[in-house]
Amino acid sequence: DFDSRPCSASFLERLLLVGNGVDVALTNKFDGQESHRDHLKLEHNSALIVLDSTSPRTQQFLGFYVDAFMRLYERTGESRDQPSLTIALRRAVESVSLNHADLASDLFCRSKISDVVSCDAGCALVHKPQKHDLSFKTFALSASKAGGERIAMMLDALKLEPRCDVKARLTAFDDYARSLDSTKALEIAHDYRTFYDAPWNAGSLYEELAMRYPRARFVLTVRDSSAWWDDVERELSCSTVKQRTSYERA
Repeated sequence: DFDSRPCSASFLERLLLVGNGVDVALTNKFDGQESHRDHLKLEHNSALIVLDSTSPRTQQFLGFYVDAFMRLYERTGESRDQPSLTIALRRAVESVSLNHADLASDLFCRSKISDVVSCDAGCALVHKPQKHDLSFKTFALSASKAGGERIAMMLDALKLEPRCDVKARLTAFDDYARSLDSTKALEIAHDYRTFYDAPWNAGSLYEELAMRYPRARFVLTVRDSSAWWDDVERELSCSTVKQRTSYERA
């Protein structure tokens, strides 16, 4: 892109990966994208793509890209470069065994001035992929009915995704509640950017999360205890005796 600038001193050396058995090199949108389980379903940053034009696999890939781009344009009326790139990459890898290399998201910056960057290079340019960077995590540590759900809604509105889904959260909660061992919770946290409710607000787990993910932010909202208990009482009045007893013990 015309507004991209080199951010890493070794950027040229890394670009020369292409041609040595690599057909296409693509910049990731966030750190660690190459190890994500749905790697080929995630959008790469189209600001920088390096192609080996002598490779027939590259030519196939470009044909898939043009086809996807035109189909999406006909359907939406918009230029959808990154979704087209995702479709073409997955199709080329599956059908013609395209060899691609992942370039780190800190290789190039976009020329939008900011004090915050998504790498540790110390430059004054913001990375466009910053909002996709999994190392920028946000944990809402509030107790139930104390504002955590509102924080989660705000993070969703800001499109800070992916949010830790209910299944993953409950898996982390069950493991942590049984043994107070944070290993599983820390492992699950790797694949998400936003979190609320248990187990993330339990005990001192936030201290271990802060050590594992130093770029993470923790939001704690508080509420008047009397008003909070009134809400809890109203909810428990509709619960079974077993649910009520379990809640009061907790």
